[in-house]
Amino acid sequence: SAVTTLIWPVQQPTFIFGLADGKVKLGNVKGSKSQTIYSSESYVVSLTSSPSGQGILCGHADGTIVRYTFDNDSELSKGPVCKPIQQFDYSKEEDEKEFMCSATSPSGQTVVLGSFNRLSCLIVW
Repeated sequence: SAVTTLIWPVQQPTFIFGLADGKVKLGNVKGSKSQTIYSSESYVVSLTSSPSGQGILCGHADGTIVRYTFDNDSELSKGPVCKPIQQFDYSKEEDEKEFMCSATSPSGQTVVLGSFNRLSCLIVW
């Protein structure tokens, strides 16, 4: 499946990438194997990390946004994963489409989501 988005959180030994088939994977430059950390039925459109590198958000074409955190050992949290923190449904609005990109504020308190004609803010942390 095609890689659709890629980030490397600060102070983390691994990078994270999203695929067109809905998978989010953990990659390592020292090896050719990647680890699937999450799988969805929806295309991954964006990834962003917190300024500290301790958390990431994954955005999907269906409007789902999933939050992950790293524990002290730089591994993804084993807690309740794959639970959307907020879902957007603009399917009935002609002038709005799926989110295509995202960025985290320097404080880590806000995420800006970009679509084809609009910016939306989401306070998450």
